[in-house]
Amino acid sequence: HPIHSLWKISTLGMSAASPDCIVLLEQSGFVDYARIHDTFSFTEIVRAKLQDAEQVLAAVNRIEKKTGKQAYLMLVIDADGMEYTKQLIDLMRGPMGARSDFMLRHYVELVKYIVVVNVPAWAWAVWAMVKPMLPEQTRDKLRLLSSNWREEIQTLIDPSICPVFWNDENHGDFEYPLERP
Repeated sequence: HPIHSLWKISTLGMSAASPDCIVLLEQSGFVDYARIHDTFSFTEIVRAKLQDAEQVLAAVNRIEKKTGKQAYLMLVIDADGMEYTKQLIDLMRGPMGARSDFMLRHYVELVKYIVVVNVPAWAWAVWAMVKPMLPEQTRDKLRLLSSNWREEIQTLIDPSICPVFWNDENHGDFEYPLERP
């Protein structure tokens, strides 16, 4: 689907820190939400994102068949550069919300965590408003990491599958050769 060229999700691999867990990365701050909002219908967006979900589910099923254990997925959202816009809010209330609701209702055991790194200041205010309204099971799966996220993320996934662009002057442990879009 053409949306996939604008809204990519990268599979980073399996994490030894979270056994039987596939780690995915969405670089949300580099997604052109305005273009997606203005170009595609609600139905097209949901259809494209459900295709993504089906591919992930197939990968999880392959791991479960191989290991004989339940496998999970962890979605890491890198919000670096993400701006608070009307189009983003419309997408969050519409197709993104529908996708998240669908996944968390129908594949509740599939999602281990949704982890957000590089959290912009405005997101903390939104989180404070939304958090009390979420069911406890959903709320427990969402992790907004603090400004010390480079240390915190290593308790969830190992540095070998963290993208190299997360390295800075104080951190050089991240090894996965992924570039920003």
